[in-house]
Amino acid sequence: MLTRQKANQIAENFWWRKGVTRLTEFRWNIRAKGVAKWLAPFIPADSRVLDIGSGSGNIAKELSRLTFSDFTILDVVDWNITDLPLVLFDGENIPFDDKEFDVALLLDVLHHSEKEDAVIFEAMRVAKKVIVLEEIHENRYMNIWANISDNFQWFLYGMPVAAHHRNKEQWIAFLKRFCVKIRYEKEGFGHAIFIM
Repeated sequence: MLTRQKANQIAENFWWRKGVTRLTEFRWNIRAKGVAKWLAPFIPADSRVLDIGSGSGNIAKELSRLTFSDFTILDVVDWNITDLPLVLFDGENIPFDDKEFDVALLLDVLHHSEKEDAVIFEAMRVAKKVIVLEEIHENRYMNIWANISDNFQWFLYGMPVAAHHRNKEQWIAFLKRFCVKIRYEKEGFGHAIFIM
């Protein structure tokens, strides 16, 4: 039986990921502009920002333009199509010093993480503020559709297999395990922003 961990190890060898990303770049650019506009008010100008699980890097690129901030992108696989510096990591240990960044971003990342607890702890360690953007699903049919859609991206881009979809209240309860001062900020497009 193919486990989630084994599927993610296989995906590390998907040589076509950057080619597919370039072919679908228009989609990523449209999404990046929308998400960046939504998130920019929460990132102070001239910040040092770490985008954890950055994917194509397009959201970070657009946010750097809007906020005049210095971005580093971090992921478990390389499908970066921007000129931003990419650092690869093991999905658990972030290779930066304590509070090295003003802001860490976890944008649609936690529901793909094999070790989401470790990712949150590490994000909180390396940054003064953590911004979480996650899908929120209030019914199981949306959950099923999200799993199908997210896991199709495993084949296209080698994106880690998704498994942790939650509704808004479940995300708040989960995040409060790591930081009691969770601020729920915004909701739209099936997503919510949480500030830690």
